[in-house]
Amino acid sequence: MSAVDRPQAAMMLCDFAQVADGKLYILGGGWSQINMQDPDAPVFVTLAVDLSIPWDLANRPIPIAVDLVTEDYEPFVPRGEEEPLRMEGGITVGRPPWARAGVPLHIPLVFPFPPIFGLQQGGYVVRLFVDGNDTETAPFQIVPA
Repeated sequence: MSAVDRPQAAMMLCDFAQVADGKLYILGGGWSQINMQDPDAPVFVTLAVDLSIPWDLANRPIPIAVDLVTEDYEPFVPRGEEEPLRMEGGITVGRPPWARAGVPLHIPLVFPFPPIFGLQQGGYVVRLFVDGNDTETAPFQIVPA
């Protein structure tokens, strides 16, 4: 399967995002650094995604997962939790009647993380998996305020 035959994603870390009328509405978007004043305070992260699904993958279930890992790609386990931070789900993308054959289908998605406790100074990476493939990453740093 070539790269054009696989889902593609444009991602952005943001403070808040939502999908309405097939569009992404983003607040506080495009950051890659969090200035941490209180290491005991929760961190709020939302991932906004413009997902491009190849025509041939339409009308079938597509699994999606989002992980938060360290900059060394080790799973991150939030303070007070037993499991690494991961969101899982799936989508089925239909072909609207006006879609042209062979043209990828764009789907806006938003993944709001629960409040994250226990992030320390250093680097982290949000990873997006679509249809079992490591599709895209969004790195960020925690720095002292």
